[in-house]
Amino acid sequence: MMKKRKQKIFSGDSLIEVLLGITVFSAVSVGGIAIMNSGLNQAQRSLEITMARNEIDAQAEALRFIHNNYIAEREFSEDKWQFTDLWNKIVDSTIDPDDIMGIDTMNLNNANSCEQAYNEQFNGANGRTPFIINTRFVQPRGILIGNDAKQKYRNDVLPEIVIVNPLKTYDAKNSKFRTAETYPRIIYGFLHINGTTIDDMDTWTRINNENTDTSLSENIASAGKLYYRQMKAAEGIWILGVRGDNDDRAHNNTANAEFYDFYIRTCWNSTGMNTHSTITTTVRLYNPGVID
Repeated sequence: MMKKRKQKIFSGDSLIEVLLGITVFSAVSVGGIAIMNSGLNQAQRSLEITMARNEIDAQAEALRFIHNNYIAEREFSEDKWQFTDLWNKIVDSTIDPDDIMGIDTMNLNNANSCEQAYNEQFNGANGRTPFIINTRFVQPRGILIGNDAKQKYRNDVLPEIVIVNPLKTYDAKNSKFRTAETYPRIIYGFLHINGTTIDDMDTWTRINNENTDTSLSENIASAGKLYYRQMKAAEGIWILGVRGDNDDRAHNNTANAEFYDFYIRTCWNSTGMNTHSTITTTVRLYNPGVID
């Protein structure tokens, strides 16, 4: 007599087990994606910090370069000056120490946003004149020749090298200074220069923003030579120069300041952060005329 084989009954997963499995899978997936996003944000922030420091270093080195050349040619006659006019342009943009006393955002960590820092530090009505140096166009006066070269250099070239905020109040739409869309950076356009030397400033043709040529080439045969050296905008970076002294000689007198403190500021909204990011440094350069 054959034994009757017992059939095994395989029961399916219950609804609770299915929901529990989906929950565990979802938690692991969301956690993995969150970790990946955190890693990407950290990498992006590290890159932004590096780029901000590069911009700060470029401004600091430009200040030191111009200052060193100014000192080196102090014994020269005026007709041999190459960088003295450029240094004087920078010094003229410095402000009185009393003008920064009312700026709550001189420590950018006290600002609620980068917009607040801009509104306070770019208040020209209080004598504050932030500026930036076009590091791609730091040119000596010798690039021009002719009887009126000195005046053309001061009128046409210097404003392209030291860009000063001319407005009484901050206005992003009408200023070359504006808050950063990504990280602190200087955006360049290009200058159109006919010939290999600049012998006549009237031949400068600035190609405006409506130009449709998007090539990054700096040597286009059909248009002469194109150099991406004209500053179009400074995003999230500026310099505030302050005259300093041990007594009251520097007040309202740029020439008698014992030294100049240049506060190089950056401010931007970094990826994945609830507050703005800032990096600042200070470059102190002494006035050799007062020291002598």
